[in-house]
Amino acid sequence: MIRYPMMVIAALFPMVCILTVPSASMADKGSSTTSDVRANLVPCCGNPEPNAEGKAKRKTQTKSGTVKSDVFSADIEIPVPSAGLGITDATTADIRLVLSRGGVDYAECFLALDDNSDDNLESTRSTNNDNNGNDDEAGAEFQVKIQLKSKNGTPVLTQSKGQCDVNLGTPDVQPGVPNVEAGDVATASVVDSSTTRTLFLQGTFVQH
Repeated sequence: MIRYPMMVIAALFPMVCILTVPSASMADKGSSTTSDVRANLVPCCGNPEPNAEGKAKRKTQTKSGTVKSDVFSADIEIPVPSAGLGITDATTADIRLVLSRGGVDYAECFLALDDNSDDNLESTRSTNNDNNGNDDEAGAEFQVKIQLKSKNGTPVLTQSKGQCDVNLGTPDVQPGVPNVEAGDVATASVVDSSTTRTLFLQGTFVQH
């Protein structure tokens, strides 16, 4: 009579072990989280270029508290020529995006003209001339894309388009992915040869 209950307990014990092992294994793998903040950039600041538009985004993926992928990108489109922005040639335009939090600037991105913009500008102008003899405004696209990925435990920074200075208090450009959070503000501007800025787009980042 004493052995029977003990046999039952002994038979159940391996089953309990089998059920608990997967849980321990899952804990070892850790959990993954994703943060995605975005901003729509709309005309602002006296509206020097009402036909400009843009967007910016930061997406971060972490696993077990470690950042696996951190990507910041922005895309701005403007008509060329633009009298309000003083742009007659898209290839020489200096388009920048300043990021701020609580009214304090903490990063500045330098956008690059999209590789296809030159072809698109010429194609659009040619089509407009053929259709009505007028040289209507064409659009130019400026972009920045910075990515930080962990490869074999080592962070690798890739600047696919343009670049961002993430430490404005240090001379020269300190490249990196801006630490954008919900509530931060992005302001686009064009900088001329005399370093005068004309602000023309602005937006606030929200959690997506």
